[in-house]
Amino acid sequence: MTLGAAEQWARSLIPPIKLGRSKLSQWVNGTNVPSAAQEFALLIQELEKRAEQKSSRRRQGVPHWELLRSQAATSPRDGAEQAKASSRGRTGASSSRKSKQGLPCQVGDRPRRATAFQHRPEAALLSPGLAATEAGPVPSVVLTGMAGVGKTQLAAEYVRSVEQDLDVLVWVTATSRASIVAAYAEAAVTLCGADPSDPERAARMFLKRLNAPGQQVLRWLVVLDTLADPAHLNHRVFPSLLPDASTHGHVLITTWRREAPSFPAEYIQVEVPAFGPETAQDYLHRYLSQFNRHESPEELSALAADLEYLPLALAQAAAYVVTAGISCDDYRRRLAQKKLAVVLPDPSAMPDGQSVTVDATWALCLEYANRLRPAGLAEPMLNLAAMLAPEGIPQAVLQSGPARTFLTASAHSMETADEPAVLDVDDCADALRALHRLSLLDYDPTDSVTAVRVHQLVQRSTRESLAPERLQACARAAAKAVCEVWHERVDSPPLAEAMRSNALALIKCAKDALWMDYEAREVLSLPGASFYADGYLTAAAAYFKDLVAEAEPRLGHEHKQLRRFRLACGRAQRESGDTQGAEATLTILRDQLTALLQSSPGSVDLDEYADASQELARAQGFSGSPETARDTLLALQQMLEGEGFPPQRTLGIRHDYALWLLESNQTSAARKVYEQVLEDKLSLLGSEDPETHMTQFELARTKLLMGEVAGAAADLAELLPKQQRLLGASHPETLKTMEEAVRARAVAEQDPRIAADGLAEALAIRLRTQEPTDPWVLHTRMDRIMWRHWANTCAESPDREGTDQAIEELRRLLADMDKALSPGDPIIRRTRHYLRELRRFKRHADKLGPAEAARRMGARFTITTVHRGLS
Repeated sequence: MTLGAAEQWARSLIPPIKLGRSKLSQWVNGTNVPSAAQEFALLIQELEKRAEQKSSRRRQGVPHWELLRSQAATSPRDGAEQAKASSRGRTGASSSRKSKQGLPCQVGDRPRRATAFQHRPEAALLSPGLAATEAGPVPSVVLTGMAGVGKTQLAAEYVRSVEQDLDVLVWVTATSRASIVAAYAEAAVTLCGADPSDPERAARMFLKRLNAPGQQVLRWLVVLDTLADPAHLNHRVFPSLLPDASTHGHVLITTWRREAPSFPAEYIQVEVPAFGPETAQDYLHRYLSQFNRHESPEELSALAADLEYLPLALAQAAAYVVTAGISCDDYRRRLAQKKLAVVLPDPSAMPDGQSVTVDATWALCLEYANRLRPAGLAEPMLNLAAMLAPEGIPQAVLQSGPARTFLTASAHSMETADEPAVLDVDDCADALRALHRLSLLDYDPTDSVTAVRVHQLVQRSTRESLAPERLQACARAAAKAVCEVWHERVDSPPLAEAMRSNALALIKCAKDALWMDYEAREVLSLPGASFYADGYLTAAAAYFKDLVAEAEPRLGHEHKQLRRFRLACGRAQRESGDTQGAEATLTILRDQLTALLQSSPGSVDLDEYADASQELARAQGFSGSPETARDTLLALQQMLEGEGFPPQRTLGIRHDYALWLLESNQTSAARKVYEQVLEDKLSLLGSEDPETHMTQFELARTKLLMGEVAGAAADLAELLPKQQRLLGASHPETLKTMEEAVRARAVAEQDPRIAADGLAEALAIRLRTQEPTDPWVLHTRMDRIMWRHWANTCAESPDREGTDQAIEELRRLLADMDKALSPGDPIIRRTRHYLRELRRFKRHADKLGPAEAARRMGARFTITTVHRGLS
């Protein structure tokens, strides 16, 4: 843009801005920048728009240029101009002090101490000063960490602790090589009388003077604050801008960069983390107290957690709270509802002399990361990681096929990118390393479960910088990546939990985008499926119930995905104990499918209808209506006859039909069906299939109910080791067989202690692997109480307090059941029956003694198999 065009453009604005030719000339030549925020923002926007139109150069945004402007304003001026200023004694913010002997010398000013400064353990890792250095060189230190963790304040506090012992202090904001050279040159003018017109030569003189032999020993400290790129320290003219190791001086560097090979091996690298919870809370308390603001510890703790304890974010949030005159709770509400940029202070209200917001600093870090090889991949990789769980993203997700496809497309669209073919997993790893090097995330490739960790504010800032179309593309890619890994690679509980956390994080930040894409929509059901698979049945039921409620208005009540969500909801409700809720959910689904079969048969396949009917029958039976469940499955079998339904599928329906025959007291008919089903399963599936084992279990249970105790005990004893080998000792089906086996053996050997001890062992395993409210856990607790009481009653010297203890345990158990299960659940009815029997037993024992009471009550205690209503 020409000066005339810029001047004309400024006059056309409403209100107009007066830009004289002299001012514009300074701006264009780079000797000055506008100080007024409006002028600066408008100029940047116009120039970037024109640059994009002319050369397709991607816009950096006003915050990026504001950050560079502020850093330039606080850095020593470059080159000859800086040296000339030094020679005239005009150093602006960078004041030089000189004694009669030319000492001491100071270039640059350390930042003032932050309000409510917090002493941190990392300070102890810095060099202890210059007092005890005769043993060898003073170690130099590199403070690394993400932008905003407080590295500069740590460095400044260290300087305050040693500056009284120094002869030379150089503090430079090392955002460029020129700024470092200029600061060194200024010091050289003071120390060596160097020629200010040749800053490169003057800088070399400064470095030599620090450790010059035969001259007065100088105690010195060089602080390179916010070193943007370690490459700035090296140049073809001379090897390094780092002073040599010395016994009387050292270097302190703060940087976002994690570049161990870029610094001398003897440099100590200290990773600076965010505050801990207690330190963050104390910081907020002390900061706000200085403005006569007092908040409860709970409110401060909650705000600190929302900001994930990042010092710079805490400082800017506290400043906003004070300036806006709001409470911490109000700020948290705004933080949750508004964009991050809106809830950070404006430039006039920045705390502690800060000039830019934390999100602008991260934007600059990302710019540097995106330049690293493979060029152009760091930004889209961070876009993708910003959609997932901050506490840990499995490496497989960010290296999956959908992730590589997304990165490839993004790289092709960026002018800074290398020309990639199809990216491989190594390219993905290199992009993650680039972000790790700039401290935008933590990357540990040796941890397959939580290899990538990202601060939640970095994620939020990244997401909020994306255009809506870009956000949707990131969400879709992340969803497909999560689904691919979920279906192909989840092979351990820690990985399953991590995948669930990532799916939940993605849904929270991009739910609307996910609902808009059919393939991405699959990820919406994964958390519920994960809860269900891991045994968190109550959580699974609650999740699917909410999902169904949200899906219906979005998809329409006949949509196939909504039907899948409803089926999963009903199954989880039933297995969590909410059998009545399950019956209601599945009745809606079955009736809907029936209507669709009649109106448009092609829209529903028989497999879907059979699944819904089978689940409905289970809900009906477990709600206490086994006859209804039996009739539902009989009608289903009749409907499927002649439809060519797969024989293996019909086996499951026939198996369930036999169960509800048994629960309807049609024991002989149930046994006949079980025997037919077992014969067909052995033929189709073989003797090692878990489905075959389920029918063998039910047949043994039926024999036990028919009084064939020895045969049932033998069948269960033969089945148990097979299930332990194939399914594992803690699998629900294995535990079910284990419990039934000890019951059968106790009855066969007339020794209730066998069942009491075996059920105690099974309960311990269940409590390690299942929710305390799981119906099976509740049932095993009930059975153990009764068998233990019966064992005590049959002992030679029964404990008279044993019955009171059993009654109290059953009362507590009933209270837990009432919270977890539907009213009228078969387990609740059975437990209440046992409680009545125990109270009757206690009355007899008080009158006649335990032995006689046991003899009279023995017939009432029919120790049977697994309670009716569970299978």
